[in-house]
Amino acid sequence: MATLVKTNSGTWKAVIRKQGWPITSETFRSKRDATDWTRSAEDEMVRGVYISRAGAERLTVKDALQRYLVEVTPIKKPTTQRSEKITAEHLIGFLDKYSMVALSGDLAALYRDHCVSTGRSNNTARIELAMLSKTYFAVEEAGWGYREARHKKSPIRINVWKAIRFAQQTSGSTVRQKYLPAV
Repeated sequence: MATLVKTNSGTWKAVIRKQGWPITSETFRSKRDATDWTRSAEDEMVRGVYISRAGAERLTVKDALQRYLVEVTPIKKPTTQRSEKITAEHLIGFLDKYSMVALSGDLAALYRDHCVSTGRSNNTARIELAMLSKTYFAVEEAGWGYREARHKKSPIRINVWKAIRFAQQTSGSTVRQKYLPAV
């Protein structure tokens, strides 16, 4: 059974209490959004497929990267450890407050553009996004902080970075061949 309550700040809080399920609540800006969410959540509970996404929504990029540096990076070579720490600092500086669930191809493209505009090469941006991708899948595989990451309806389920395109860079040999006369 769902209960909708208007809060002092003008938002709507939906609370679902159903036997056999933990108490679930969510806050929305409009009453219609709250009603829609309660209907879909209760329907999923009846069918037995409801997954609480609260843990996944709370896990930020900063928290995930810091945990990756503590748990995964120490087993790598020292040179890789140093480069991953620097890469993590760049990623945290730009994406720290984002939830892991909120990551998208558009956000990755925005980060790529930011890297290029600050003077870093496309390859540097590609390497940094690759580390974020590794962190993303470490979260999914290990279920850091939530179990629904292993479920097929996981909020984290696709590699958004595979769709990002980078400008083609010409190698030095191609440039030399183009501008140097043939001997």
